[in-house]
Amino acid sequence: RYSRHPNYFGECLFWTGQLAIAAAAGVLSSERALVVGPAFIWLFFRAASVPLMDKRSLERREDYKDVMATTSALVPWPTTVK
Repeated sequence: RYSRHPNYFGECLFWTGQLAIAAAAGVLSSERALVVGPAFIWLFFRAASVPLMDKRSLERREDYKDVMATTSALVPWPTTVK
């Protein structure tokens, strides 16, 4: 396993990609506020959605504490061994 919430990571990448497209098109230089959207998405998932889903999974799955200890919450990283 690389990420406990790969779907959230994909959503973050999508919006970050939109920002990259805006930057490549030259829109970002005149509309700097566009940076707020992707930054908010990353923050929202990390600070709100991930903790809520982890809490729900802890209540439903006995082994989930071990998964949390060895698997990255959002950004995919190689699995750690404990």
